[in-house]
Amino acid sequence: MHKWLNTPLGAELLAAEAAIMRSVTANFLGDNLLVLGDPRFKMAVADSPIINKFLAHCKGTMRQEPDCYSRYDKLSFESESMHLIYAAHVLGGLRNPHETLREMARVLAPEGVIVVAGFNPLSSWGIRKSCTWFKKQNPWEHEFLTQYRVVDWLKLLGFEILDLQHLFYRLPINNQVVLDKTKFLEAWKFLPPGVHVVVARKHVTPITPVMRASRISKILAEARDNAGALAQS
Repeated sequence: MHKWLNTPLGAELLAAEAAIMRSVTANFLGDNLLVLGDPRFKMAVADSPIINKFLAHCKGTMRQEPDCYSRYDKLSFESESMHLIYAAHVLGGLRNPHETLREMARVLAPEGVIVVAGFNPLSSWGIRKSCTWFKKQNPWEHEFLTQYRVVDWLKLLGFEILDLQHLFYRLPINNQVVLDKTKFLEAWKFLPPGVHVVVARKHVTPITPVMRASRISKILAEARDNAGALAQS
């Protein structure tokens, strides 16, 4: 995807996601932000007020090197060490995307936020992907996951869905002139969006000890007896 992000279509996508990430992180409280995906996506969080920004990628040989190389389903970070994770179009290229989400949940701090961006298979982008001559080219070679599938996975992991964003209503035509002339489609939203972004918060339910009724009655009886003894003395 690295080369594709340098094309007119890729650059437009990167700019659109950068705008969403600016709104997500504008008033965000937290020190550590993790980006999973191509190094170019770190540019999408360049304006974030979060102090520490880390980039993890699973492949090498790039001009813009990540901060670490790591399998997405076995991240090289401590548990609960990140306050925000931006997964930029990585789930569709994985054999076990649900396991990767589980690993993200592990490294995400309680009440931390995860942002998952992916291509919409139910759009003109999905139609273009189905064309045989595009199937071996990035980003069309990877599976496009529906928004509903990602949301279901996150809910199963205990996340609260905060927001569902949609962007890129233009046709996926890699020509700057065409992209500029069809910008009005972003306002009209006539076509299905090419990209969906899911924003969710990790909730950790506190464990409340459950006490048996007989035990509660015994404690109350002892308390009454102690109170009576004190009154008599």
